[in-house]
Amino acid sequence: MSRSRKNIQPNWRPNFVKTSELPDIKVVRTDFIINFVVIVLMLTLGFYVLQHEYRFYVLDKTIAVMEQRIQIAEPEDTMSLKLSREFTDAAEHIAEVEKFYAAPFQVQDLLIQLTQLRPEQLIFKQISVVESLAKEEAAQVVSYRINVTGEVISLTVLDEFKGALAALDLFNYAGYTLDIDETLQGRDAESGIFPYTLQITLKPVKPAPAA
Repeated sequence: MSRSRKNIQPNWRPNFVKTSELPDIKVVRTDFIINFVVIVLMLTLGFYVLQHEYRFYVLDKTIAVMEQRIQIAEPEDTMSLKLSREFTDAAEHIAEVEKFYAAPFQVQDLLIQLTQLRPEQLIFKQISVVESLAKEEAAQVVSYRINVTGEVISLTVLDEFKGALAALDLFNYAGYTLDIDETLQGRDAESGIFPYTLQITLKPVKPAPAA
């Protein structure tokens, strides 16, 4: 009998084993791995969502604290801005005062000495000091003009006052030349008073050319 014919023959007894009732003898259970992966994914997603929610919460809290600080600091900021504006205005006034003190003479000394020199027959109505900037050759020079307007009874009195001004030490400043001009208006017929204007100019002396 050949070998192939022997294999075709049925078993000598029937197989009564029920495979469905046999125990599971797999080395690794695939259901357990799938469940573990799903749980890990859910935990990761939950942690990611909680992290974002916590960040939003912290951000909202920070914004609220900053807004509260801004509201608290707003009156102080307003006061600081007001003080800053006042300081700027004061600095501008100080700069103007420094211009007067930068002149060859001091304004308060000028007013005192003009008052002391004034004759009784001469009246001051207005005194002003003007600073002007001029360009001579390649340099810029500063000149000062003092305008005195008023009224005088006699032209002789005005001439004497001009002579006293020319001899005043206040105007004899080194490096400057003194020039005094007068402008007269017509004599008033009723009072006999002459309105006048004196222009006292101090100009820097032109430097001598180099040898």
